[in-house]
Amino acid sequence: MKYEYMINSHGKYVVPWAKSEDDRERRDMCFIDKFGARPIIVSPDFWEYLLAENDVKVIEVECK
Repeated sequence: MKYEYMINSHGKYVVPWAKSEDDRERRDMCFIDKFGARPIIVSPDFWEYLLAENDVKVIEVECK
């Protein structure tokens, strides 16, 4: 799976809304496995706002 994320000025992982509850749970577990932390989920509008200030990164992982 590939997930977009960014790291905010406080060092927190920020992600956009997932398409479904199952996708969100799977992504959260992948972030916990990879980074040891659950990401902060933001609305589509706020994600667009953050794009102006932050670089988007992509994580590609195989999760359970």
